[in-house]
Amino acid sequence: MRNVIRISVLALGAAMLTSVARAPVAARADEPLLTEDGVISGTMQIDFKSRTSLDTSGDLAEGSPAKGVQDAYSFALNVAKTTEFSGEIDRLPNLYSKTLRRLQQGAMLGFHVKLALMNPANL
Repeated sequence: MRNVIRISVLALGAAMLTSVARAPVAARADEPLLTEDGVISGTMQIDFKSRTSLDTSGDLAEGSPAKGVQDAYSFALNVAKTTEFSGEIDRLPNLYSKTLRRLQQGAMLGFHVKLALMNPANL
């Protein structure tokens, strides 16, 4: 008796999921596709110091950046003409020793992100 109940509950659940999954598709078919150019716009500048300031000590794995060298990202993005994200992100990479591949510097990310909401009636 338990097996029969389990099967019917599973069949009922599968039928419900199928009908729920189909409902949004049917509703979307009647609606026109809304698109707009420039919904996300802005700038991002990246300074890859970890690729240009390489280790010269010989202690780190081949091609590693020098200790303490960080990549710097700065950005200003507008989303849907009502939201602005701006700020900086600093990235410090993992560094490993040349011979035993032991961690010499742990990776870190530093964030300074500002969020501004704009009134759509008065941008």
